[in-house]
Order: sequence, then C-alpha cells, then structure tokens
Amino acid sequence: MKKFISTAVIVCLALALSTIGGGEAVANDEDRIPDFSYCGYRGAGVSIPDVGVAVTLSPREDGDDTGRIQKAIDRVSDMERNEEGFRGAVLLKAGTYRVAGSLRIRASGVVLRGMGQRDDGTVIIATGTKQRALIRISGGKPGERIKSSQITP
Repeated sequence: MKKFISTAVIVCLALALSTIGGGEAVANDEDRIPDFSYCGYRGAGVSIPDVGVAVTLSPREDGDDTGRIQKAIDRVSDMERNEEGFRGAVLLKAGTYRVAGSLRIRASGVVLRGMGQRDDGTVIIATGTKQRALIRISGGKPGERIKSSQITP
C-alpha cells in the first residue's frame, strides 16, 4: 500500500509540473534557493575587525549580572569613536553570566565579546520569567546617517 501511495504522489507531481507553462517545468520567483554567501560582516568580504577591549568583566558565583554588564556597556557607549568608528569592546571572560532583564546597546561602535565556545566559554543565561529580547541593539536619531555604517562600492 505504501509503495502505491508513493508512486501515486510522484505521478501526480510529474503531471502537475508537466502542465505548467505548456508542458515545461517552470520555476517562479518564489522558488529560489536563498544565497547566503554574502552573509557576515560587510558581506563576508573582509575580516571582522579586532576591536580593542575597553572593559573586562569576570563571572560571579551567583546573582544577577544584568546591572554590571549594562554598566560596562554604557561606559563603553560614552567613549569617543576611533577613526574606524569603534568605541571599544566589553569582554565577558569565560564563565556563566545571569541576565534577568535585557541588555541594551544604544550606541554604534560597541562590541559585546565573550571568550570561547561551548560550556567552557562565555555563557549568558536569561534567568527572567518574561519573554523578551536578551540583547537589544538600537541607537542614533531617526534618519541619522552614521558614516562608518554605510556600504560603499
């Protein structure tokens, strides 16, 4: 019975394709495979810049880390941007950080960086009970153009 159903589905699909476009199989604009080859920093055409560390935090045994991580982000956000447009990085050393609220990066040129991957790297755990964005990135004034963020040919 399974063999009959599989064969019937294939025959129906073949008949449906043969009737589109006068007997030719035709793909429309919705039948495209997404091209992710340009994903990444600046279209994956350049290396990720090495932004200098401005503030370093170490993990604590317990307690909420939201306030101290946010304070570090705000401190870096208040710094002047360098010639490349970066203010600096907040480095979270390897370990576990607990965030009960949301972290907010409101200025351009701020990097939030961890150390390593997997369980022995930097881990941020959302400990709050409400559904929310763990990290919110916003900034600038409506319509403001930031020179370092424009894509140039």
